Amino acid sequence: MIPADYPLTVVQGGTFQLDWQLLDNVRSVTLTAGSDLVGLRCHGFVAGDLVGFRSSAGTFPCGMAGVKGYYVISSGLTSDAFRVSLTAGGASIGFNPVAADLTGIGYEVGKAVSLVGATLDADIRSTIDGSLAASFTVTALDAAAGVGRMRLAPATTLAMTASDQYAYDLNFRVGGDSYYPMGGQLTVQQTRSRP
Repeated sequence: MIPADYPLTVVQGGTFQLDWQLLDNVRSVTLTAGSDLVGLRCHGFVAGDLVGFRSSAGTFPCGMAGVKGYYVISSGLTSDAFRVSLTAGGASIGFNPVAADLTGIGYEVGKAVSLVGATLDADIRSTIDGSLAASFTVTALDAAAGVGRMRLAPATTLAMTASDQYAYDLNFRVGGDSYYPMGGQLTVQQTRSRP
């Protein structure tokens, strides 16, 4: 896992929710129009591995999605290509990108980091004095696939001053080891009433 600097903006008095997926050894992949094969030279995946995808544009070809676990399947599996399924040993998801899905968009894949047995928390601290300002409610949505959610309730965001400076971090603890895969600046946007 490589720590990601991911700035966040929350609206004061609003609900904030962010779904994320922890991936290890993330690398660029090649998608080919009309094919459900994912190209990655010497990928090292074996059938049954859980992986996740990222997109530079935040969009994916039909049949694919980010923040979701996919199983590598044996069909089409070579040292340089693989297919994925929604279930272990299941059928290929059958995504078929078209040229528009591939123009100027970079795609990446990484092995899912299991959250099974992990403890998760995410704190928000003042960057001025380091005091704890709030904490996200953190839940695992699909622990095996490394998918989780960070959430702030309206009462929490309302209590945060828009003029203050904040930073947050996501802490992932398993077996005595602690990791911080995501963090960054957190901005509170003040709500305005209509005249």
